Amino acid sequence: SSLSARDVCLQISFHMARQISVALLMHLAAVLFSSPEIVAANRDEHSVRIGDSFPTSFSSCVCQRDVVDDFNKYQAKRVILVTKAWALGECNLECPGLCLQEKAPFLTCMQVHTSTGETGNRLDEHIGVRANIVPDREPQRELEELDLTKMDSEELESILLPRPLERSETYIEETMFAACVCQYDSTGYHFLYGKEDYMGGLQIWGRVGCDRSCSEKCGPLGLASKGCIQAEVTKDKSPRSALGPTGYERELLTA
Repeated sequence: SSLSARDVCLQISFHMARQISVALLMHLAAVLFSSPEIVAANRDEHSVRIGDSFPTSFSSCVCQRDVVDDFNKYQAKRVILVTKAWALGECNLECPGLCLQEKAPFLTCMQVHTSTGETGNRLDEHIGVRANIVPDREPQRELEELDLTKMDSEELESILLPRPLERSETYIEETMFAACVCQYDSTGYHFLYGKEDYMGGLQIWGRVGCDRSCSEKCGPLGLASKGCIQAEVTKDKSPRSALGPTGYERELLTA
């Protein structure tokens, strides 16, 4: 029997709706899986780990900032504004607004990796300054503030054992510090190198320290060094409860 005009219209409408639904699903999948945080979260252990590298809960918000050089002129550089533990996808949603508050274009969010995916409570300080990292716990106190008689052997060991030597190239008080970027050449996925005992994981070096150390950090992981990104630093010792969205009060950036 021949189809009525109404039946033909219904069949055409159904076919078009199905095509639109498929297109929407493909679009949503592309948006979801293009997020660096989601890509990292959904990789299995073998694809994330080459050597020892796992994503932490911390990511850095990167903006393009004007940085003053030795000749008192400004250079446009990519700069880590703040590093903190964001919820999944939150950095990409909030970071553009934080950069806008600084009158700086948003560039990207970049995840911090450590050898275990964990982070600690040790502040990576360089002659009084450290990266602008919003802590997720109370930082380790200075040795003179601690009552060693109330600590067990494990706590004492973590505090008193000498730390591995790290190149810092930080000899005078300054504000030029940078973090190392490693990349999987097969996928283009890149991240910031970190250490599991540091607050927020992120490691920074002063002056030429990062340029000299980055390939040494990425190479053993089977990864390429993609250079260094300058990081905002702070001397602020405000309690966590007093911090705003961009973390601590920051020092003037210098090139």
